[in-house]
Amino acid sequence: MSSPAHAIYSSTLSLSLQGHEFQSQYDVQLIFNKTAQSRLLCAAACNQNPSCRTFDYDSSSHRCRLFEADLTNGAIIAATSQTSIVGSVILSASLYASMYNQSCSACRENRYQTCSSTTNTCQCPGNSYWNGSMCPLQLFENATCSQPDACRSDRNLSCIISSYGGFTQCLIKQALATSTETVYALWNTTAGSDSNLASNGTGIGKYYSVHGPDTVFDCNTVTKYVNFGDCNNTRGASFLVAFRLATANSYPQRDPLIISIEGSNSNSTELTRGSGWTLLYNGSSGISINQTRFTYGSTQWLPKHSAWYASYRFLVNLAMNNGASIPFVQYSEFDKNAKTLWETAFNQMISYYKKQKKSSSEAILDIIEKLVVPREELDSKENAIDNQHDLPVYHRIHQILTTLIHHIHRFDNERKLSFRSLAPILLQFDKTFAMMIGRLLIKIAQNRDDLQSILILFQEHLSENYFESVLIQLATMNSNKKYGCFVYQLNVNEKLDLCQWFIKEKDRGLFVFDLLKNHVLINKSDAHREQCQDLL
Repeated sequence: MSSPAHAIYSSTLSLSLQGHEFQSQYDVQLIFNKTAQSRLLCAAACNQNPSCRTFDYDSSSHRCRLFEADLTNGAIIAATSQTSIVGSVILSASLYASMYNQSCSACRENRYQTCSSTTNTCQCPGNSYWNGSMCPLQLFENATCSQPDACRSDRNLSCIISSYGGFTQCLIKQALATSTETVYALWNTTAGSDSNLASNGTGIGKYYSVHGPDTVFDCNTVTKYVNFGDCNNTRGASFLVAFRLATANSYPQRDPLIISIEGSNSNSTELTRGSGWTLLYNGSSGISINQTRFTYGSTQWLPKHSAWYASYRFLVNLAMNNGASIPFVQYSEFDKNAKTLWETAFNQMISYYKKQKKSSSEAILDIIEKLVVPREELDSKENAIDNQHDLPVYHRIHQILTTLIHHIHRFDNERKLSFRSLAPILLQFDKTFAMMIGRLLIKIAQNRDDLQSILILFQEHLSENYFESVLIQLATMNSNKKYGCFVYQLNVNEKLDLCQWFIKEKDRGLFVFDLLKNHVLINKSDAHREQCQDLL
């Protein structure tokens, strides 16, 4: 439906049955609550407001409400009024792909993207983020997230990473995980020797208060620390596998070049003694010469060890100036989670099994099933919040699926099909895996019956509202080359036949709406356009 008052803005809406209204998850999502003389005018008001994703209208009371929300963070519910109806803006990747990151002229007065004054390019509008294909709404507190900018920054939320390097939940950003953790500044200390504490001030053995040691763990690469740091972790022992360091804002010669890391299980009074520390790493910081400011260096892996430590001591032994007379060292972040850990490890698993000429598909299935089945035992041992969150297991599986989707083309058809057995297991474990499972199954699908079986699987395991949301997102994948679905290879007549089959025989119009509108209709001759319009 296009707005008659503002012809530049155009959007397509889906309408619910009468007798329904929209219920947002948070009050802040309601952006308009007034009266309108007709449903068309209410829809036009939503169309003219780029933040509006959903509206509801009651023709009896003329109430018109606009929401910055969709079915991922709201729901269509039964209304007391039988004249109330809900309208949802239909989004697809085709609305974004041609404009995102292009010059501002490409999105001038566009509803779906806005011109960034910082980069002078088309970017996602406020309270949304780029997920690689479109701009979904940012998430609220405690929602599961998968990338840094997925959470509502206006509510001070950040996508916090787990201790295994995967993103976990949208939580209020904190410098440290708990108030009992303390970061100490050290100076004139070498690996194996006693610690000398630095203090706030100026001169040798001091640090500026605005660049204190706590800034190393504040999830912000813009802040920096100008000396050394040691974290006293009172949450219990942890296992350090890899790390990354980030550069600060200036003076590349101050970047750490050689660092050391030690571990200790001594009590707090013994931590100043060198004898209480075990050397775990002594080598490169991972930061390259003249590395770009505010960026992470390469991931550095610790030599193989098997001990868990309650405290770690991190020392900078040599700065990038290589001993020249510059009495400073600075860095912005120490990332002890090293986010690439599971992806790299799983890539190595795939390579290993292929070299051994063993069935890598069977090995991968076995790994995932063993992670899912004993989840309570695994979580109790690996510091999950509680048995309801399953964070260590959840994010290991998330990383494995991401890597598997990327490498699925390396398997023959028989082994590809074997991965279908994962779908019901993972949906039973956690239904938020639905979109990742959908991406995997769409890459495996070989015909229309395979696509229909995907929809049946989701309909059996998901709620009605969540299923509809997943269905709309899957619709943007079935004809997109980057998702590897066989549909992309079909000619225009075969695509039309597929659309007719899903619409007329299976009543799955939403699933092929994007395909029909953006890949069939625009390529059909005038003689077939009426047929396409009837299907739409």
